[in-house]
Amino acid sequence: GHAGQVELRAFGPDDLDAVQAFVDIDNARHVDAPWMHPATVYRRQMYMRFGWDGDPAPHYLAHAGGGPVGFLVVHMSSWDNLELAWLEPVVHPDHRRRGLGTALMKAAEELCSDIGRPLLGADGWDSESTRAFAASVGLERKSQSVNRRQHLAELPPGLIDGVYAEARAQ
Repeated sequence: GHAGQVELRAFGPDDLDAVQAFVDIDNARHVDAPWMHPATVYRRQMYMRFGWDGDPAPHYLAHAGGGPVGFLVVHMSSWDNLELAWLEPVVHPDHRRRGLGTALMKAAEELCSDIGRPLLGADGWDSESTRAFAASVGLERKSQSVNRRQHLAELPPGLIDGVYAEARAQ
């Protein structure tokens, strides 16, 4: 694929080939966040049907050079922030550093302009490559969140009972 040669193709939860391609790309991108749980076709179909809070997000596979090289999810609320679209642009790790992400963002901006969502946001895992990409497409860091996971089996025996007793006393 060459820069600028990204075609967004919408798909729905019943298009199993497209959902599987999406899930495969989603799992491949876990190189950026190896602690993430693997994506599954079922969970993606449910998200596509029901969204986060009843607002299903349009899903697109990003095609270049004959096949899907990434995806775009456009998260929007029908309740508030009606000018905002929260973008989830992803390029498969095997296809990065070729201008596809830039082309994907350009296509996303055009799509969102056409549907009346001029205010755009996106997020990504904190890394030099994420920061460089965001800057290259004109995105500035406006907020930061932290994702932590506690493996309960690694806690010392008895710790939970002690913490529970201490909390209960309060």
